[in-house]
Amino acid sequence: MKFPSFIFGFLVLYTSIPRTNAADTISANQILRYNQTIVSAQETFELGFFSPPNSTNHYVGIWYKKISTRTVVWIANRNTPLTHTSRELTLTLQGVLVLRDATMGNVVWSSMNSTTTSVRNPIGHLLDTGNFIIYEEGDDHNQESPIWQSFDFLTDTLLPGMKQGKDFVTGIERHLTSWGSKEDPASGEFSVSIHTRGYPQLILTQGQNITYRVGPWNGAWFSGAPRLRPNPIYSITFGFEPTSPDQWRVADWSQGCRHTVPLDCDPGEGFNKYSNLKLPDTQGSWYNLTMTLVECEQMCKNNCSCTAYANSNISGSGCLLWFGGLIDMRTAEDGDAIYIRMSASELESIEDSKSSSPGRRSVRVIVPVAFVVFVILVSICLFHCFNRKKQKRQGTSSNKFRHESANGSGDEDLELPLFGLSTILKATNNFSMNNKLGEGGFGPVYKAWVLHNENRSLELVAKCLGESINVPQVLRSIHVALLCVQRRPEDRPTMTSVIVMLGSQGPLPSPKEPGFYVGKTTPDNTQSSSSCEICSNNELSNTVLIGR
Repeated sequence: MKFPSFIFGFLVLYTSIPRTNAADTISANQILRYNQTIVSAQETFELGFFSPPNSTNHYVGIWYKKISTRTVVWIANRNTPLTHTSRELTLTLQGVLVLRDATMGNVVWSSMNSTTTSVRNPIGHLLDTGNFIIYEEGDDHNQESPIWQSFDFLTDTLLPGMKQGKDFVTGIERHLTSWGSKEDPASGEFSVSIHTRGYPQLILTQGQNITYRVGPWNGAWFSGAPRLRPNPIYSITFGFEPTSPDQWRVADWSQGCRHTVPLDCDPGEGFNKYSNLKLPDTQGSWYNLTMTLVECEQMCKNNCSCTAYANSNISGSGCLLWFGGLIDMRTAEDGDAIYIRMSASELESIEDSKSSSPGRRSVRVIVPVAFVVFVILVSICLFHCFNRKKQKRQGTSSNKFRHESANGSGDEDLELPLFGLSTILKATNNFSMNNKLGEGGFGPVYKAWVLHNENRSLELVAKCLGESINVPQVLRSIHVALLCVQRRPEDRPTMTSVIVMLGSQGPLPSPKEPGFYVGKTTPDNTQSSSSCEICSNNELSNTVLIGR
């Protein structure tokens, strides 16, 4: 029974021991000691005391939590290290982060600066971005605009969300500075910053000397930011020559190049566009963010000391002017365009070289050939369309009547003749009922057959023709016409026979009764009460003439 009581007492004692878990905040007057840290919510970053390898100095810093090899991204007291473990980090009631030497009692480092403002209930919070912020507790909105943040004081690492450059409101200037050595996080001699003399640009300095210039910001990126690939060999663009050819041959390009033809402010001078370049050093430049490119060109052209101009933003806005030498230019795949002042002779030579380039020569050959081919194709299409319309028009006329009637051109009439309305009116006495023989699907048949049988066919000829007619030819034509309208189809001559009949003088058969003539029906009990109707005796349909 004693054994279970002992176990119970041990469990009670164990659960009563206070356990501390690393939080992501520090409250006012809370002390963070040597062996204590705070960890961001997702355990991405950790803040606390550390010592570099092979060093006895101690620093307050922020490092990656889950990386086995400690990688420090921010240091508070990089230039004022502690040499012993008696140290503490405290957040004061005024919202100031203070690092003290516990032994001596003196302040080694603090976040106090000219922009720090007093707050009530301050709280320090380590975010998963790696930013340590101090804000007033109770209002989450204050986290977006803290009274102090580590991101404003860069060391050697640029994290997502950090900013570089000068804040003209607070006066804080943010730049990266290398470590003194692998074991010493003190400020080294290399620094990366936004140079604000002239148009802002990103530069790398060693002490006071500029060792590399990335180039100005063009609205999307720094114009000369290189890609990770082998460095290209220096070359000179058209219109320039090395300042020192001897040094250029031994790969010493420090003296740069110069115009082949010196500038002398001649009215014929102009500008030539060069693309995909890292823009020159902007320390001595002039800029305006609202001017257009046309205004920029005009301003540079009016100033003889202006050597080049460009847009300050890749969107096409803003103006950058350079005066004097164009320093540190190089080819960049995603570089910008710059317009460099050139002499009249240089511009003329550039145009000649462009026009004599293989591409231009090809264009000079291709364009005329393409134009000739185009004209030929259009001509063929037009001729084809015209020919088709002509054939269609001729085919339509041929369908109406196989051949054209005699129209004074001397062509032979191979089909039925075409008569005008005036001729028909005269021949039928204005469609007189006395001249009508019958009606049917092919219209009225007149008394030509009766007159022919009575040897009076000439009465069908209009009197106005007088003696101008050829009587035998007229009589033969009427005779042939009556043969063509005989009642029985097998009695009718073929068109070949008609041609032979009209062209010869041989005897012709006597025409039989036409296919249509007037007859009277006998009254029928099954039909209408009409006593007499005009109808077709051969039981074909009747055609009723209706004026249109």
